[in-house]
Amino acid sequence: MYNPVAHEHPRDHHLAHAATAHDCSGCDESAILSRKTNPRYWELIDCFRRITGVPGVLNTSFTVKDEPIVCTPRDVLRCFYGTGLDALIMGDFVLEKAR
Repeated sequence: MYNPVAHEHPRDHHLAHAATAHDCSGCDESAILSRKTNPRYWELIDCFRRITGVPGVLNTSFTVKDEPIVCTPRDVLRCFYGTGLDALIMGDFVLEKAR
């Protein structure tokens, strides 16, 4: 589904990609996404592009400091309720904390 590749951004693009760029090299590790292989995620990113003008999202590990990366739905829920996150989307489910 993903083919990680490193990209070096020109200095004038660095701020636009600052969240994904490594401090030392200024490169990011992009992933190529195919509409054919993952249409739901592709549509999400395309919707984000239409709203923001940015054709990509930051995808990171779901974890908190000093904890391992979540591996099961139980891990996800434990992490979600133990953090300041407001909402969680997992598969077809959207979970929001009471305000």
